[in-house]
Amino acid sequence: MLTRTTFDEVADRISALIGLPAGRIGPDTALSALAVDSFRMVELVVDLQEEFDSAFGQAELALVSTVGELADLLAGESATASAAGAPRPVPTEAG
Repeated sequence: MLTRTTFDEVADRISALIGLPAGRIGPDTALSALAVDSFRMVELVVDLQEEFDSAFGQAELALVSTVGELADLLAGESATASAAGAPRPVPTEAG
């Protein structure tokens, strides 16, 4: 589930990038509504991935449409599991 801390940090970073008060950015805010050009969005996502020590590919990012989904992805929840409300898979040892 989305932690408020992760969301707050993402909203603060977006706020600093586009000048919109963080309080006006909610989990359901569409990324497309932020009017950020693609270069700045890529820069933002790369910075956030480094900050949260998170790695995901373009295919997962393409499934993200809201700020809350982006925060979930950065927190380690896959966009498909988050969207479906499914639990995250538990890693197991192969052996």
